[in-house]
Amino acid sequence: FVSKWLVYQGVIEMGKTGGRSWVIWLVAAIFGSALTLASFMKLIHATFLGQCPRSLEKKDEVSFFMWLPMAVLAFLCVVFGVFAHRIPLRLFIYPSMGTDVAYPGVWDSSLSSGLIVAGILVGLIIYAAGSIRKLRVDEPFIGGERMTEDMRLSGVTFYKTIEDLPLLARIYKWAGKGIFDIYDQLSRVVFFFNGLLKQLHNGVLPTYLAWCLIGAIVLFAVFRQSW
Repeated sequence: FVSKWLVYQGVIEMGKTGGRSWVIWLVAAIFGSALTLASFMKLIHATFLGQCPRSLEKKDEVSFFMWLPMAVLAFLCVVFGVFAHRIPLRLFIYPSMGTDVAYPGVWDSSLSSGLIVAGILVGLIIYAAGSIRKLRVDEPFIGGERMTEDMRLSGVTFYKTIEDLPLLARIYKWAGKGIFDIYDQLSRVVFFFNGLLKQLHNGVLPTYLAWCLIGAIVLFAVFRQSW
C-alpha cells in the first residue's frame, strides 16, 4: 500500500499548484485501487470458499525448490511493505534520485501490522486446535442436496453485480465488443485500407497505367509549386 499512498500524496500535491485536473487523477487512482480489491475476490473465493477437488485431496506437498522461491518473495513483500521507509526507500530509491523527498503526510503501519500478526496467530491457534482434536468432515449441502461439481459457485459471479450497474453496464458492453481494444481498432483500420488497396490494385494493366499517370501529374504539380 505504500506505493499507492505515495501516488495519492503526489496527486494531492498537484492540486496545490493551482491545477484542476488533479481531482480526475485522484479519482482514477482510487478507482484503480477499488478494482484491485475486487480482483482479489475471486482469489479469496477459490482459496477459502471453494471445495477441494477430489484429484487434489491425496496429493503430496511440492518439493523444496518449488515453495522456497514463493516463500522468499512473500518475505520480501512483507518486509518492503512494513519497513518501506527504512529499507527500500532509504536504501534503493533515495540514492538513485540524489535528493531528499518530503512527505506531506505519513501513515503509521504499526496498527495494521499488529492486526495482521494477531490474525495470523488466531489462525494458527484455530489450526492447532483442529489438529489436536479430530474434527468431523462432511460434504457441503445446498438447498438440502449434496453439493456436486456442477453445482459449485464460480468466483466470477461476484462481478455480475458490478456489470449490472447503470453506468458500467454500457461500458462492459462496449468492452465486450472490443471498442477499448487498441489492437482490434487498429487492425480494423489497417484491414480497411488493405481492402481499398485490393480494389485499386486489381491486376488490370490499364488501371496501373492510370495510377502511374495520376501519380506523375501530382508530382509535376508539387514540383511546379516548389519551382
